[in-house]
Amino acid sequence: MLITCNHCNRQLTLPDEKVPDKAFALTCPSCKGRIQVDPTLADEVDTSGFGFERLTKLHDYEQTLMSRLYPAGIVANLSSGPSDHLVATLKFVGIDQVELEKDLEGVTETMTDSQVSILLIAIDKATAPPCEPLQPIQRLPLEIRRRTFVALVAPNVRSLDGQTAFYLQMNCLFNAGEVTTIPRNLQRALLFHLRHYRYWDAGTEE
Repeated sequence: MLITCNHCNRQLTLPDEKVPDKAFALTCPSCKGRIQVDPTLADEVDTSGFGFERLTKLHDYEQTLMSRLYPAGIVANLSSGPSDHLVATLKFVGIDQVELEKDLEGVTETMTDSQVSILLIAIDKATAPPCEPLQPIQRLPLEIRRRTFVALVAPNVRSLDGQTAFYLQMNCLFNAGEVTTIPRNLQRALLFHLRHYRYWDAGTEE
């Protein structure tokens, strides 16, 4: 079973034969934080063992909106943290084709030439604008940016902080220390976005 520390993002591997059949806690060897693990929930929700929170059950209209997302996404991990939980996040919300990148220059070329529904960018620290690591994305023409939902993952931002997201020219922000909640919050943010922006061609009628 793969376990991700929700304090420092270190990934731990626990042999399946040592995993109890009920909820348990363990101490992260890196940061000494306590990790709560429910293996039955992890198995039910996410077979990769990340222990993501359940996604919200969608109404038919919301399922229709989500189904119109092109199944391609990119994880641009510019941070020192692991990439696995970010890739799993996109797959968990239904993005089957996930590309992993280490720099944003290549990502901007892909966004220009191909259809990409979601881009997750992970950095070690967000700074006041202009935030240097994000500038390749911020330089893209608006018509290209509009085709992709761009979310920033960093340890010093507040999840779903709309005002800071606006200043950084991101669609959404996620705190890197809250990895188990990112898929659910991403689903929530995507649905809001799909309902309110016509360029997704998702319609507005329920």
